[in-house]
Amino acid sequence: MRPQRMTLVSLLLLLLPLVAACGSGTTSGSAGPSASKASEAPTVLAASVTGVRWSVDSLTVAGEHSVAPDEALLEIAEDGEVNGTLGCNDFHATAEMTPGTLEFTDWGLTEMACAKDVMAFEDSLRDTLTEGRLKPRVDGGELTLTTEGGDTVRLGKAKQAQLLGVTWTVDALVDDNTATSLPSGTLGKVWFTIDKRTSSFTGTLGCNRVTARATVGDGHLTLTRLGSTRRTCSGEVMKTERALKELLQKKLAYEVGPDNLTLTAEDGRELGAIAPEPQ
Repeated sequence: MRPQRMTLVSLLLLLLPLVAACGSGTTSGSAGPSASKASEAPTVLAASVTGVRWSVDSLTVAGEHSVAPDEALLEIAEDGEVNGTLGCNDFHATAEMTPGTLEFTDWGLTEMACAKDVMAFEDSLRDTLTEGRLKPRVDGGELTLTTEGGDTVRLGKAKQAQLLGVTWTVDALVDDNTATSLPSGTLGKVWFTIDKRTSSFTGTLGCNRVTARATVGDGHLTLTRLGSTRRTCSGEVMKTERALKELLQKKLAYEVGPDNLTLTAEDGRELGAIAPEPQ
């Protein structure tokens, strides 16, 4: 009986390393370096692409290179929501990201009529972005999106204007989802600025000068002690001034773009303004 017992023990000792190796192999296969990298890839892609306001620099389609309008940009939120402009019309979409690919779906677009060259660029950019899965490549402050056919969209990180210390020129009012340009007599004459040091708000509403105390925080701007001079101007100018004055006395959510500012009241009314071009 003793020799048989020794044989069984020896056999077990020989098999144990093999069983351990099989178990080890199964574990490393499910959580090894390659699997870890694959699971991290979408996060790395999202971190490098999302949360950045990208300015469209150029578009190359079928070997033809086009420089983008200054206004063309897009931004992808962490949850995949996409907002931007194609150069004239605003758009929104959903970004679907997988390891090494990016696809825009669920598109929505405004339908403003623009200059012919801008419209042509918009159509080409939209067709490229909606062609299917794109291959994104981030290099420093630049993003390149490449289609399966080799067409490319090149983007760069947009320079961000600051709310404070900038002279903002008001160029539009929005009421009931309808944008209205300012009367011709006030174009370029409605402006304001907020001093970085004193938080004082100063400007003109097209006819009268205004001053106020500005409080900025949590994405909102609130003006108090709003005062103005008492000049009387033409009917359209005064109508616009009253609308601006009423809007500025509300709590306003602000959104600063590369060279533009939007102030939005809780009732949906908005003020649009632009920053001066950098010298």
